Amino acid sequence: MPTITEVDTFQIHGALCHRQGSPFPVEGNVPSYAQLYIYDPSYDAQRQSERNENLDNEVIENPSTLLSQWNPFARIYRHAYEILSNRESSRINREDRANSNGSTESGSSYIVISSSMRMHLIKGDDKRTHNLPTMEEVAAAIPIEYIDRNFRDIVLTLRSSSRNDSLLLSTYQPDTCCIRV
Repeated sequence: MPTITEVDTFQIHGALCHRQGSPFPVEGNVPSYAQLYIYDPSYDAQRQSERNENLDNEVIENPSTLLSQWNPFARIYRHAYEILSNRESSRINREDRANSNGSTESGSSYIVISSSMRMHLIKGDDKRTHNLPTMEEVAAAIPIEYIDRNFRDIVLTLRSSSRNDSLLLSTYQPDTCCIRV
């Protein structure tokens, strides 16, 4: 049995956060977590029953279906999955056409959580004390006007995509990221 040596969670401003894996299962692997619970509750119940024959499919499937239908984050992830699936299918078709022409391009889907803030040097300030960092010294800079915001954004994109080919989810809240559907 494999042992877990590192949990991929961290804190930002005291809120527990974790890295989100791919919405698609790795080829040859069985779907897990959001790949299973959010996108297809009946398949989730089937997988649980395969692991334990004493479980009743209906008892497992009913709460999962209820959460899948009414939890707004489940709907957001399902919608993102549909969009990324369509884009992934389009990308694979483009790759197939490119490969038949001798070109190579690859990439898989993943979720990017990033800030749109940028640091700019304002002319006129004392450059000895007010200058841009020269190394990776700044982890995050959050202006005061953004401290009381009650929402966060998630940007879903494909690795091989540009920023223009992304899906923005703006109802994400850090205190709900650990909800299990």
